[in-house]
Amino acid sequence: MMKRQLLEADGLTLPDAVSTALDAMAEAFTWPDLAEALEARSHKRAPQFPDPPGRD
Repeated sequence: MMKRQLLEADGLTLPDAVSTALDAMAEAFTWPDLAEALEARSHKRAPQFPDPPGRD
């Protein structure tokens, strides 16, 4: 996601780049990976993320 943000931010004004970054961050907070990471941290265990799609 960060690489995509950097590529898309090229040529944007600072306010537009910040707005785009904040939108991407808000989207990332809805992903199940964050919930698993926070749950794992609260139980002092390693996170158990599922394999990404297409990985066998």
